[in-house]
Amino acid sequence: MNRIVVKIIILALIFNSNMLSGQSRKLTLEDCLTIAEKHNPELIQLKLETEYSDARKSELAASYYPQINIYQGITKRNEAQYSRMKVDQGQDVIINSGQDNIKNSQFELNQMVFDFGETSHAIKAENFRKLAQLEQKENRRMEIRAAIKQQFYVSLINAKIDSLYAENVKRCDILKQMAIKRVEAGASVNTDILRAEVNLQNAIALHIAANNDWQKSLIELVPLLGIEQSDIMTSGTLPQISDQADIYNWAENAVERALLNRHDLRQIHLVKKQQDELTLSTKSSRWGKLFIDGNLTYSAPNLENEYWNDSDLGLKTYNGTISLRFSIPVFDGWRIKSQINQSTIRSSIISERIRELELQIEKQVRVELMNIRNMWTIMESARSAQKSAGENFNQIKINYENGAASSLELTDALNAVSAAEVQLVRSQFNILQSVITLERIIGSEFKFQ
Repeated sequence: MNRIVVKIIILALIFNSNMLSGQSRKLTLEDCLTIAEKHNPELIQLKLETEYSDARKSELAASYYPQINIYQGITKRNEAQYSRMKVDQGQDVIINSGQDNIKNSQFELNQMVFDFGETSHAIKAENFRKLAQLEQKENRRMEIRAAIKQQFYVSLINAKIDSLYAENVKRCDILKQMAIKRVEAGASVNTDILRAEVNLQNAIALHIAANNDWQKSLIELVPLLGIEQSDIMTSGTLPQISDQADIYNWAENAVERALLNRHDLRQIHLVKKQQDELTLSTKSSRWGKLFIDGNLTYSAPNLENEYWNDSDLGLKTYNGTISLRFSIPVFDGWRIKSQINQSTIRSSIISERIRELELQIEKQVRVELMNIRNMWTIMESARSAQKSAGENFNQIKINYENGAASSLELTDALNAVSAAEVQLVRSQFNILQSVITLERIIGSEFKFQ
């Protein structure tokens, strides 16, 4: 009965893996990165913020263009004015000029001529802000690419470990059948079967946990891509690094390259320039602004008025003025001084952030290179351990079949093989993780062979 249950569990795990592979959309690493470029919500938001900065810069530049206003209306006068005049027959004629309507049209021009650099520095500040946003977007893009690569490799590692544990389940089942045959032949005792059964159940539990980790890693990859589809599969193999010298050659002058390539560092430098320009703009506002004002007024009677006729067209009037106007803040010095102090302090804070980040870069490069050196040693040791464990298991298996080894020795040898295989895969992944971290620190990507 137990044998039937075990086979059902093994078939269910294999069927589940096949279903996942058959129904899911298979994505390579490049597919994942391309999808994220188009659909990741953070990258979309940063793109929109850049577009907003363009609109803001256009708004500031509008100060250089004239402001033109046109007004038109009708003025009513309810005055009662009378005039008398003699006609040839000697009669008096009364002319009522009250309650007349006047059409008014007015054209105004307001042009800012000079503001001592207040607007120009504000525009420069907004331009630096846009550049900083572009660097922020690129920095976040690098972070998302690194996160996708890491999660992609996690899924590949978990898939590999899942397959290793699946193979181990099959080996454990084979050993159990061998133990059953030996007991039936009288060459062994029932405890060998029990020991093989326990070992098989442990192998199944490890396989179930590994399969769960694999599927969970695929689910965690989806939000990074910015898509809602969850039935995806990663396709590909783990990149191999033949020699750790390749990493060291790539990481040569890593600190200097990081200071040039790191987008977050360049972003902070641009933010500082933006703050400096805002400070200059605020300082310039103390000196006021110079304007040119123009005004043109046109007045004419409303011909629909019963008191006017075509002969009155000579009453049209035109008035035009042009003037220079200079405005200067008189009682605003304390506010401007406070704003200048705030901008200066912010600029100092940003300078310290730059220095702090530069110090962190140097430390992080050294730490990751040391991690790679140590992990490479661990990987070589794991590779040797896997080879030795495989040779030892094959020898003990032969000895067990010939009655020269116990089932306990065979079980221990099999578990050692499984542990060595998993340890080798995990050590390879640890190196990949450090390389990805180092890519993020330096600001450039390592080219795997």
